Amino acid sequence: MKKLAKALSLLLVVAMVLSLAACGGGNTVPNNSGNNNNVAPAEPKILKIATVKTINQAGFPSAAGTDQKVVATTVLESLGRYDDKGNIYGFLAKEIITKPEEPAIVLKLQEGVKFHDDTPFNAQAVCEVYDILKENGQAAQFANVESYSATGEYEVTIKLKAWTTDAVEKLCIGCGQMFSPTAFKKNGIDWMYTHMVGTGAFIQKEFTIGDKIVCEKNPNYWQPGLPVIDGITIYQFDDETAAMNALRTKDIRLIIYPNMQNYKTLLGEGFTRYGVDSCTGIAGVLGMFFASGKEGQDVTNLKVRQAICYAVNKEGLANAFTEGLGVVTEQLGVAGTRENNPAVKGYPYNPDKARELLKEAGFTADHPAEVTLTFTKAYEDIFTAVQRNLTDVGIKVNLDITDNIGDKITMNGADPYVSICWWSAPTMVSGWFRYYSANPFTMVRDCLDLKAAGVIDLYDKIMTAATPEEQKKLMDELAIKTVDELCLYCPFYHTLSYYIGDDTIINSDFGMRGNTQWTPETVDFK
Repeated sequence: MKKLAKALSLLLVVAMVLSLAACGGGNTVPNNSGNNNNVAPAEPKILKIATVKTINQAGFPSAAGTDQKVVATTVLESLGRYDDKGNIYGFLAKEIITKPEEPAIVLKLQEGVKFHDDTPFNAQAVCEVYDILKENGQAAQFANVESYSATGEYEVTIKLKAWTTDAVEKLCIGCGQMFSPTAFKKNGIDWMYTHMVGTGAFIQKEFTIGDKIVCEKNPNYWQPGLPVIDGITIYQFDDETAAMNALRTKDIRLIIYPNMQNYKTLLGEGFTRYGVDSCTGIAGVLGMFFASGKEGQDVTNLKVRQAICYAVNKEGLANAFTEGLGVVTEQLGVAGTRENNPAVKGYPYNPDKARELLKEAGFTADHPAEVTLTFTKAYEDIFTAVQRNLTDVGIKVNLDITDNIGDKITMNGADPYVSICWWSAPTMVSGWFRYYSANPFTMVRDCLDLKAAGVIDLYDKIMTAATPEEQKKLMDELAIKTVDELCLYCPFYHTLSYYIGDDTIINSDFGMRGNTQWTPETVDFK
């Protein structure tokens, strides 16, 4: 994007020169092109969008960054996609057949599809992509896979060690983004980082780190009549203010994930949000989990945990630290997603109730409940505010700023007084293994026996459910148990990710189904 201003200036100069040439009187050269109407050809229709992060890799789908995955989706397509309920349906795999009883997954692939290097997309290619991913950082995603093989030119059979409900997500979404294995073998992983060779509606023509990524229409795209537009250019800004100004001057039409303050500013100026809060994977939860490193902590007492949750002014935190855009929550599931249970009551702000519970638990002004808030420096303002909330109801609070919370908790380095820690949680059930599995990273593992409480077994049932309906019923049970019955954590609010732009973009699916999923093939603008 650093070159955009220079490019625009150059275009103005060229336009002036052409204008002067057109006014050259007798020196004008007649148009003999055969266009008797003398109508200039239509300009290519290019969607210009911006990321406020430097994209240094997108061609190899192991890229973890959200912005990188959005960019990759412009060119690389996946075996499956999310629908508006968070369920997965077949895309490059036109049919995904699950067989929990075997256990196995069968992929029936689209036929006649080719990668941009003119090599075939077929069952062999899918297996080769899986091989490459396993050998280059994604082996954990295949830990439950016994084998995969081409059982037909356009059929892949995946045999699992055990049935888990996240198997399709791991293999058709997480490891489902298809790139040309031929290009990988020919050029290697370093080349692939900045060279996207997929099956998508657009072909990468330029990838300049720190500047722009240019993608042109695929004339041989496998879906007839698509794509709608001629190209997509993604500009990379290292300065969000510059990106905002480019949106205001119509040099771009959309920004991928600006920060909350800039998002709110643009929203106030009349720009349009693209996406919904219930989009799969779009939100994380900021809050606290109870993570006593030692036995006998005050948070062992259920009433103390409940008092803490009642004492935190979540609405106040969201207003103060998310520009009022954070969505207050009592559970991990975002409203509107399959993980959310509307029946959860939770612990809305009620300091009087907190004081009452502490008194019932036997704590007094002379003998207060004591906790420690552990967090990194970046969250000091938030947890100083939480400290005031807890102190207000009579809880003694120690502040513990650490460089690495993960190491402190998972390596059993918590000091005797650490009983609450900062927490940023995934909202999708497949990520809840950190809290509810047999080996949780966090939660009150020294204060509460999660196995005896039924939490671990319930989560195991969720992850091995044979049908979406059965899984949903079990997820609702888990939400009630972990929030209303056991009070295992204290969420504050969902922190959401946003696309924002002018109101001209249509049929893009930005932020509607998956946080990085959109539909380049159907996108258009007015």
